[in-house]
Amino acid sequence: MSKKKLARVTYTKSELLSLLHYLSDKTDHYAIGVHLFGSLDVNGGIQSFKDRFSEKPAYIDFDMNALEYATEESMTKAVNELTAFAQSGGFVAIADHWLTPLTNYTQHPKNDGANDSRTLLTQEQYREVMTEGTTLNKNFLMELEIKAKFLKMLQENDVPVIYRPLHEGNANWFWWGINKEKGITGADVAELYRYVHDYFAVKYVLNNILWEFCTAVAGYDKESCDWYPGDSYVDILATNWYVSNSPDYNEVDDPTVGKFNSFYTDAIEKCGNKPYAVSEYGGDATYEITEHSLKKSLEIVEARIDRGAKVAYVGPYFYYEHEGLGTELTPRVITLKEMLDYWEKSKS
Repeated sequence: MSKKKLARVTYTKSELLSLLHYLSDKTDHYAIGVHLFGSLDVNGGIQSFKDRFSEKPAYIDFDMNALEYATEESMTKAVNELTAFAQSGGFVAIADHWLTPLTNYTQHPKNDGANDSRTLLTQEQYREVMTEGTTLNKNFLMELEIKAKFLKMLQENDVPVIYRPLHEGNANWFWWGINKEKGITGADVAELYRYVHDYFAVKYVLNNILWEFCTAVAGYDKESCDWYPGDSYVDILATNWYVSNSPDYNEVDDPTVGKFNSFYTDAIEKCGNKPYAVSEYGGDATYEITEHSLKKSLEIVEARIDRGAKVAYVGPYFYYEHEGLGTELTPRVITLKEMLDYWEKSKS
């Protein structure tokens, strides 16, 4: 008996946005994903999730920080695996830990994405990144060109993607983020966001991207959304949320709430009622989330949903090979096998 052939799924960028609206606004269920941490092995990431939970993730978060050193063959392989995943009903998110533009990528050790937090810029240098003809601008564009090529390959395969540039832009630990000590303001960061957007959209005519505005809960303060680049540049709101057991981090009346609720309500108020996601989810220095089952950790997210937060998808940011995660997910989690049903629901 021959195996049943799986249906080939195709969807547009507009249909992907409709799906995210449905997940965010119309249901208390949410998609769960797997992060690849710069690995080009898409199928390996899918398999690690399946080995743990007997199902495949609903989405892949692919970090482009290894593409500078990828061969043509390995880049094509990653594109083909992401395409196959999308055609099976999943969706693709793209993250990017940019290298420091103080030097060009050929001068960095391979896969040295951590240097983005070791080499912070002054405001003058930050402005040079966006100034045509400067060394920092040339270095930055060398990297963006590689990323644009990768995104173009996905576009040619009819794969729309969610892209979150300058993630955690409200925080001072990445070179692209707000940094009061260095004089880098929210206006500077917003301008860099628009610069990257226009570079991809105009120079490379990339029209398969949903743009995500992603801020860190850990760096939350009243100015966290000051780098918002404007409604015409943003399709989705998101946060990277690393929970903590610190007493000053959580609300006194409910330790399962904490800063997330303030961040969520402020973002919706300041940035508009767009689909919302927890793009990264883990524990900080006071709380090792992998010490608990993933089911228990996801229930913390669901406590926010029960209090009014809208969450389209959650991306636990750790390797699924960790011991202690268990093998169960909560009933609200959407894996790949349920995605076809949600694609249909989002069209109605």
